[in-house]
Amino acid sequence: MSSKLKVLILYGGRYPRRFETASIFGRLRGLKILKLIEFEKMKILHEELSLLTQLEELDLSGCGNLVQLPKRLGNLEALTKLSLRDCGSLQQLPDSFAKLQSLKCLDLHSCTSLEQLTQDFGSLKSLEELNLGEMSSLEELPSSFQKLSLLKVLNMDNCTSDLNHLPDNIRHLSLFVEIQVEGSRLESIPPRFQQVKYSFPVSVSMTDCSSLPREFCTYLKLVKDLSFRGCELLTNLPNQFVEFDSLTRLDLLYCKSLESLPEGFGQLKFLTELDLEGCSSLQQLSADFHCLASLQSLNMR
Repeated sequence: MSSKLKVLILYGGRYPRRFETASIFGRLRGLKILKLIEFEKMKILHEELSLLTQLEELDLSGCGNLVQLPKRLGNLEALTKLSLRDCGSLQQLPDSFAKLQSLKCLDLHSCTSLEQLTQDFGSLKSLEELNLGEMSSLEELPSSFQKLSLLKVLNMDNCTSDLNHLPDNIRHLSLFVEIQVEGSRLESIPPRFQQVKYSFPVSVSMTDCSSLPREFCTYLKLVKDLSFRGCELLTNLPNQFVEFDSLTRLDLLYCKSLESLPEGFGQLKFLTELDLEGCSSLQQLSADFHCLASLQSLNMR
């Protein structure tokens, strides 16, 4: 292959089992984008990968038997995007991982064998998007997580492991745009979440939560899109819920145990879309429900 090659995309199903990535890396030091997708027979990614110091994007999606990344992965100083989606056999990240100082987008979705992130994970100072969805073995987020000062999107969909709580130190994060924790066992948010200072409208999505702390409403005043879809154990919303004075969309689909809407619900003056489908225990709407002057879409099937 030409040493001038900038983009290389390979699909594992099209190459023989003994395809050797090591024989490529040494000759492609000018590579910008490398995608080795669904190389299901590949268990170890050769150390020569660390020679690709100009690499900006690395996609290893679907390498389901990959158990080890190069120890010197941190040498990829120009890397801005890394996808390890569906690398279900990967058990740990290399110690040098936090040296990826240019990394902006990290996808660890369905890394089901990965139990923890590196302790210095917070050193990824450029990280903006982090996908931890379907990480069923993830036990906790490291204390250094608070240092991810540029983080805008955190996806924790279906983290059905022992990760029940967002760490208290997450309050130091200042730029969250979107928090997704659908299908997770998340039971509470940090008690001092009020110190988060949002710079942009926020979307928050939660399922499988059984209660909503009163303080939650005070801490997330800038939320515009809020979903509790499928929270079957959620019985009520606190009266302070009306403090979501920027809320435009509320999804309570199949909150089967929800019995009532809080007093003052009609004060949500910017609410345009409300979904109450499947709220089979809902006995009454709030007395001022008719005051929702901006409401355009109401689903009560």
